[in-house]
Amino acid sequence: MLDIRLLRKDPADSEAKLKTKDPSVNLAPILALDEQIRHVITEVEQIQAKRNALSKEIGEKKRVKEDASSLMQEVSGLGDRVSALNHERTRLEQELTDKLGYIPNLPADDIKVSSDPKDNVCIKVWGEKRDFDFPFKNHVELNETLHLFDFKRAAKTSGSGWPAYCNMGARLEWALLNYMIDIHLENGFGMWMPPHLVRPEIMFGSGHLPKFENQLFKIKDDEYHLYLIPTSEAVLNGLHYDEIFHEQELPKKY
Repeated sequence: MLDIRLLRKDPADSEAKLKTKDPSVNLAPILALDEQIRHVITEVEQIQAKRNALSKEIGEKKRVKEDASSLMQEVSGLGDRVSALNHERTRLEQELTDKLGYIPNLPADDIKVSSDPKDNVCIKVWGEKRDFDFPFKNHVELNETLHLFDFKRAAKTSGSGWPAYCNMGARLEWALLNYMIDIHLENGFGMWMPPHLVRPEIMFGSGHLPKFENQLFKIKDDEYHLYLIPTSEAVLNGLHYDEIFHEQELPKKY
């Protein structure tokens, strides 16, 4: 989530950059909310300063046995006002957080803006491209002879577009998983088997909420409000939710 201070600094430039990623971006409502929050904070500080001054005056009046009831009533009213303002601040800050959650990251200044794939720049190439003396086949064509997965039967259980791996296809898929686990372990990664359902704040922390709310599978009833993770980083990051690392603990590779 972008730092509101960055958007305050140069809103016009920030909005122009963000529009290259999402033309619907409008920072005006966000900055207006931010202004409201700062106004509320200023008013609370002013009231608290006044309340402190009145409290001292009440103490002085009591010391000399003078009536301080009117001042005490005023202080009570100020306390009610502070409570109401703090409640309003909480509401505004939550609304601001929600709106900021929809804003994409700022693009790097050296990234060219274009809708033409031809303008994509190859930064580096690793390895050599292999040449084959036979035509390539895609996975659907390969499946016609090898019978690695079954779309029709998977459609019975889950709808169109889902594959059910079978026989050598299932074994190949499992072998690839084991191969990648071995490679990661050899390179110093730790292996976890965490829950695949996580709380909303975990999904927010990984950048999936609120932007992708309608694209996520979730459980929501009186007892559970959980999301099925789309990819591993959501839950792996969440393992350290609300923690601060010491430098010597890093890096952590999962």
